[in-house]
This record gives sequence, structure tokens and C-alpha cells, in this order.
Amino acid sequence: MLAHDIKTPVFVISGYAYSLKEDIDISERNFYIDNIIEEADEINDLVQKMLNFSNLDSYSMKLNKTEFDLFKAVQKTAEKYTLSENKTIALTQSGDNMICADRELMETVIQNLIDNAVKYSLPDTEIMIDVNGKTLSVSNQTEPLTKSELKQMWQPYFRKDKSRSQKGNGLGLSIVKSILDLHEAKYSVEMTGNILAITVKPETSQKKRSDVQSVDEGGRLQQRER
Repeated sequence: MLAHDIKTPVFVISGYAYSLKEDIDISERNFYIDNIIEEADEINDLVQKMLNFSNLDSYSMKLNKTEFDLFKAVQKTAEKYTLSENKTIALTQSGDNMICADRELMETVIQNLIDNAVKYSLPDTEIMIDVNGKTLSVSNQTEPLTKSELKQMWQPYFRKDKSRSQKGNGLGLSIVKSILDLHEAKYSVEMTGNILAITVKPETSQKKRSDVQSVDEGGRLQQRER
């Protein structure tokens, strides 16, 4: 899987580089250059994730725990995705969302969970994110997964066969698992029909408070009452 993920963009970069040596017009030249940059960025992202995963998996990293608002961290990341992806994200909040954790690593968890939902959700469907106290759940409609596939989701480089054409390298959820293991946090994955729900619980929540927000693909934040 890893060899395939590296070989493909390298092959594309090589092909476009050879094409640039030909006598082509400016529009074609820019097309080749843009694709070379995109493929190079993909390789760089893969290498960086491999390094991060290796570091996390060694259990040698020290956590820099601070208190921060889990909901605000999720909201910030969700808004970024509405500006770059054609997806609708429904964000709900309740309870006391203050947690004590390594903020930088938990932001990586949040980003990878949302990124996974964006990549593998069915077209024209809504991604549901719920921050209930100190528990975060990310749900999306996707192709059904077997029990065996659900167990393998946390393993590095795992992707369902039908998802090989999707952007991604199968490291996102394994990085999530390593970070949560470092925090001694609870996490689970559940498939109900065609809805995949991933839940993480760094801490226990007691208080209750509710309001609902919806972020659409235009980047607008809509307020709703629950």
C-alpha cells in the first residue's frame, strides 16, 4: 500500500516533467506545473504523516497538557473544511466542553477525524459532528463496512478496496489512535446502516448545555436551537 502511494505520484511527476521539455504553450505548461506541485505536496504529506506516526507509535512523546474548549477547537477546524470542500457539516454542542489535553495533538485528532469523514462520505450527504461535554462524535454516510473492516480501520495504511482511488494514505485514523492511546482516552467506531460514527472521549462530562450550529459548504455558520 505504501509503495503504491509513493510510486503513483512519482510516476505522474516524472511524466509531467518530461512533457515540460517539449515545445508546449503556456496553458499546458501551467497545467503540468500545477499537477507536479499537487503530487509533490501529496508525497510530502505522506512522509510527514509517516514521521508523525512513527514518533507517536514509539510512546516516547511527552504530552503538553493544557485546558481548552473542545467545541471551539472542533468549530475552527470544521469552518476550514467548509471553505475548501463541497460538504455540509452539521455541528452540535452540549455540556461543558473544557478538556485537559495536549492541544496540538488533539487538534490533529479533530482534523484527521473530519478529514476522514470528508473523504469517504457519500456524495450530497451531511457530515454530523457532535461535541457532547468532553466527548466528540463524527458521523457520515458511507459504503457499509464489515465488522472485520471496522476493526482494521485503526491500523496503519488500511483502506477499503473501493477507496483506493480516493485521496488519502490510510494513516489518519492510526495517528488518531496513537494520540488517544497516549492520552489514555476512550474511542470507538460503530456502523449503523450506512452511517459510520467515530467517537472519542478524552474525559468525562457532567454538566449539560445545548445549542446547535450548522456550517454549510459556503462557509456560513447558521444558528439553530435544539
